[in-house]
Amino acid sequence: MVFVPKGIFEWGFSLKFAARWWPDLRNLQDFGNLCSVFLTRFHLKIPDRYKLNFHPLDLEVVEVLDFQGVPVLTVEQNHAGFKYLSYLLQYAEGGVEQWLVVPVTDARLEALKSGQISVRDAFNSSELEQVFCLLYDEATGDALESWMLPSEVFGGMNPVVEDYRLSVEV
Repeated sequence: MVFVPKGIFEWGFSLKFAARWWPDLRNLQDFGNLCSVFLTRFHLKIPDRYKLNFHPLDLEVVEVLDFQGVPVLTVEQNHAGFKYLSYLLQYAEGGVEQWLVVPVTDARLEALKSGQISVRDAFNSSELEQVFCLLYDEATGDALESWMLPSEVFGGMNPVVEDYRLSVEV
């Protein structure tokens, strides 16, 4: 069983990265404790007025762009063929996954994969000017809650690390 510390995805940390900055970290348990501190201090709080009374997206993963013990950043597609970029923000208490999801075009996806734009920028400047925040039950995969935020509102609360970039062979 792989131990995935809570909060690891919120900041895009890896143990290798953390060890460079906190040399006294000796194992994943120490790292998990460190990440728990971040998790308790930083949460994405979304005003209720953006909450949806239904789950708007039925998506299937078509590509994993970043994997840190579990898929963290994926490309998903709906039944009509539209693509979405999905980022695992955090595991919340009670076995809940919190995902950020944004519509993405092939051109924007290629810019992201080549490192021309950061993951944060992909979410800040959504082409359709909307960002979804979705909660899923970790055990069953069932959708629990959904929010749809205008890009200008999301930009002020975007929790994705500023320098999170990919370099994927295209």
